[in-house]
Amino acid sequence: MKQFIQLLFMIFFTVRLTAQISLPQVQANFGIEADLRTNFFNGSLLNGNDDWFSAGDPGTGIFVIDTTGAAGIVNGYGINPATLNYSFIRNMKYPSSSVINNRLLMDAVFVRDFHGDDSTVFAAGSNKNAQNPNVWSTPIAQSVPAKNEILDVFMHVRREGPTGADALWMFGGISIENTKGNRYFDFEMFQTDIFYDRSILGFTGYGPDAGHSTWIFDSAGNVIKSGDIILTAEYSSAALTFIEARIWVNKNDLNIAPANFNWSGQFDGANAGAKFGYASIVPIVGKVFYSGLQSASNTWGGPFKIVLAGNSVVANYTAGQFMEIAVNLTKLGLDPVLVLGGSTCDRPFQKVLVKTRASTSFTAELKDFVGPFDFAVAPKVKLFTDVPIFCGVKSVSNLKVVAPVASYVYDWSTTDGHILDSSINTSIFVDEPGTYVVSLKQLTGCKIIARDTVVITFNPFCGVLANRLLKFSGNLVNDKVNLTWQMEQNEKVAFYQVERSIDGVHFYPAGKIYPDKNKAGLQLLSDVDAVEEVHNLFIYYRLKIFSTQKVFSYSLTIKIDLANGAARSFIFLTPNPVTDVMVLNVFLPLTKKIQVIIYSGVGRTMRMFNATGKLGKNTYTFANFETWQRGIYTIKVFIENEVFVKKMLLVK
Repeated sequence: MKQFIQLLFMIFFTVRLTAQISLPQVQANFGIEADLRTNFFNGSLLNGNDDWFSAGDPGTGIFVIDTTGAAGIVNGYGINPATLNYSFIRNMKYPSSSVINNRLLMDAVFVRDFHGDDSTVFAAGSNKNAQNPNVWSTPIAQSVPAKNEILDVFMHVRREGPTGADALWMFGGISIENTKGNRYFDFEMFQTDIFYDRSILGFTGYGPDAGHSTWIFDSAGNVIKSGDIILTAEYSSAALTFIEARIWVNKNDLNIAPANFNWSGQFDGANAGAKFGYASIVPIVGKVFYSGLQSASNTWGGPFKIVLAGNSVVANYTAGQFMEIAVNLTKLGLDPVLVLGGSTCDRPFQKVLVKTRASTSFTAELKDFVGPFDFAVAPKVKLFTDVPIFCGVKSVSNLKVVAPVASYVYDWSTTDGHILDSSINTSIFVDEPGTYVVSLKQLTGCKIIARDTVVITFNPFCGVLANRLLKFSGNLVNDKVNLTWQMEQNEKVAFYQVERSIDGVHFYPAGKIYPDKNKAGLQLLSDVDAVEEVHNLFIYYRLKIFSTQKVFSYSLTIKIDLANGAARSFIFLTPNPVTDVMVLNVFLPLTKKIQVIIYSGVGRTMRMFNATGKLGKNTYTFANFETWQRGIYTIKVFIENEVFVKKMLLVK
């Protein structure tokens, strides 16, 4: 279906390969031995060896692919056989550009390709590499030969250490249905946000230069701007036999000697007179920069198992069915830090598209494709503050990053406020109203990739009674929040306005409580708020206290975890609309079986899995919507005898 030889990323060499790719290796602590298991190398246990998945082998090595929902997916094959034909994607189990065991992990991805007929197949005809993607023709449904059909693909990029001075490695894996004869594929990397639109059966968002992005050089051969890259590869029944790397250039620039790599003599555009096309390159130094080999018979296929083209499910790969490659991009001259003087976190491309070809020729007819899909997408950052308003007198507010990543760098700033304490990277205390900004970098020295802002305001007409509220607390019991508070000088209070919020920032009235005017001094008060219709992870409360002099003050904010004490099942999505990642939160009063199905706007099942949910909060992450059309999708969650339906808006 869609050849996705992952990570051959940029193996740029235009000669037939022999012994250089035949030896198992560990590079950047990642095993390249045509096996998928951590702590397992060349047929034996090896403590500390990282890899794609964990099979429970003892040792300290980590695995990089998120396996959330694997058991549910496998079980779902028997419940709903139609899911055997579906594609799904899993990203890295760690946040992008995390530093784990002193190594920078840029990203990782696992793709299970479609099986059977689908619309991501090139129509028979003259679709070629080096053509503008706007002329590529795709059919509504068509199968492909076994030698062109991909089963699963893998990709992982990491550095030898945590900084840009450490070599950048790309690791790839691919499994193909047919292990006999030669197989040909392309691994194409775009700098633009190219997108396959199923509604028009065509591509959008491609580059400005004949459908691609051009590499631009100065007169000395230094790269000013990087462009699109393509890797072409060929496998025989026994081994990887040929790899070639090309970059998209203006034909006139072939007269320039590049500073980081060499031209190797091949150039192909859309036609003989084309101004732009793909030119082949090789490393500027003649050193081995790659390794790789094929699986032995009965190699474990991972926790998602393997679905073959005939829809049979097997646990192990046959000999040669899984292929793995490692490429040193720094040695190749394609490391963004080396080429452009960029930051450690710069990714070498934005989107990836994998294609299969009819023969060894670079301009042979294209057969099948997968993607385009994102790689190393920048994370987002969100702030929360416990005191958004200073009432009557200036106070102290604590601003916190929601779900921070330990290795990320959070920089705080303000132009009109005052930061009292910023000793903790993910949290600050402020004592002045103003606008406060947090900027996110994935590592020190990297570019700012995300920001969030909180405005702390001052209200001079509130705060008279703020210091008279002795305590304010709440707890959840059977879908009801019991709020209690104690107030001194109760006789000076006109009433209490209970306010609630689902984000801790925007509050709305939830009840009004009047004190007992016959009681002076200290008084204990309470309120009960029903929350059975609140489908959110947390709910926040504060008191707005109105005095008899018609001024008011605010209490501190308290947060109630709705996962603890809920008397019924409920679900909610976050975020919604969705751009790249959606989290389904399922709350259960008891352990129950769950089935989740996502339907397209026309009723097609896009994704399904089964799981057993535990008491309280259960979180299921969905990502990699790159091949999905923008629009509204229906999410049905079956919790034994209950059915919940949510709409998801995909706006990527």
